[in-house]
Amino acid sequence: MSSLYIRKIMAAAIAVSSCMGVCAQQTVRVSDLDLSAMWQEYGTFTTFRVYEMPFDSYDRERKGLFTRRMYRTIAPWTTENPIFMHLTSTDPATVRRAVDQCAVTGYEMIILSFGSGLNAEDISDANIAKYKDFVDYARSKGIEMGCYSLLASRWISDEVDVINPATGKRGGMTFGSSPCLCSDIIHLRRPDANDWDGIMHVDPQGSEKALAMFYNPTDRDITRRISLPLYYTGLTDTASIRREEGEAVSHELGRDYTVELDVTIPARGYTWYVVE
Repeated sequence: MSSLYIRKIMAAAIAVSSCMGVCAQQTVRVSDLDLSAMWQEYGTFTTFRVYEMPFDSYDRERKGLFTRRMYRTIAPWTTENPIFMHLTSTDPATVRRAVDQCAVTGYEMIILSFGSGLNAEDISDANIAKYKDFVDYARSKGIEMGCYSLLASRWISDEVDVINPATGKRGGMTFGSSPCLCSDIIHLRRPDANDWDGIMHVDPQGSEKALAMFYNPTDRDITRRISLPLYYTGLTDTASIRREEGEAVSHELGRDYTVELDVTIPARGYTWYVVE
């Protein structure tokens, strides 16, 4: 099979995946591919396959049983629930002692947790050798080993870390450096890699009632009229809405507690709106 043939098949697969919303690659139209010439040259062409699971009822519990049985059949590892230990040390003696303890007590996995000193981004030969030795020892005892890094306990950079509104700087937030919000999440549009997607954090008890985030995976700027369901914010009549750090504009809520916004999202970028 020639590399040209493989490239054409991959282009077709990307096109199909992009339409199905599982790939963020630029869409390639299947119509651009000369499939007839490919058949003549190679004799056969095997297309992609799609597996579907039909339901025999609208009953939510029965559909759930169908789905769980499917996953148990085709991906049984998704039903696993291993017993694991969070270990907050990477001292070799401590790690080996924890492995021995897990093997004796029936634990199946060790997670080198945040605060252990493990730096997963250090790919030096010495660092890799150190943790390979841990993993090899754990496997010799029938124990799996992995690592866990808590974003909130790590500093990335001033450009991407959460800023404390009281100081305008990093630090002092409830969840450290990570963009965690104590709020409910409303899905505005789920990702499909072909158009915008967005979520909205809502907190009826806070002064900022909602934070709407909009993402654009395409390679062009887009403008969309988007309906914000402000029912979940506790607002009933009006809402003060600003784009990022811009000026707030007052909006009247519709009878269904929604507000229509014309939102422009930069190519392969994002924007956000704050509702007060």
